[in-house]
Amino acid sequence: MSEEKRIAIFYDGYYFYKVNQFYERVHKRNAPIKIAGLHRFIVSEVANELKTEISLCRIVESHYFMGTSPNPDRDQTGFEYNFTVGGVSAHRLPLMKSYDGIRMLQEKGVDVLLALEAEF
Repeated sequence: MSEEKRIAIFYDGYYFYKVNQFYERVHKRNAPIKIAGLHRFIVSEVANELKTEISLCRIVESHYFMGTSPNPDRDQTGFEYNFTVGGVSAHRLPLMKSYDGIRMLQEKGVDVLLALEAEF
């Protein structure tokens, strides 16, 4: 009997948000990406690549990392709900103000947080 293949998925929330917007607004599909469907696709592709049965491949953890605005009304709650329904753990860092003379919020440290979580 073959050994189970355990899969961990880590999403860069802002990047995924932009890709999701493309599929929702520009692509002929005209619909957001559903996490459950994406996870089924990933499991299928891993099984195919490893030439093993789909039943031996499973996602054991999934996480997404995103900066959050100080104003909760500005967060992408519908977008985040898609992750929650898909069983993805959320990791958030507050957006930081830019100090280069431009008054805007920037993501700082989210990529580092993702890398640290993926390390363990």
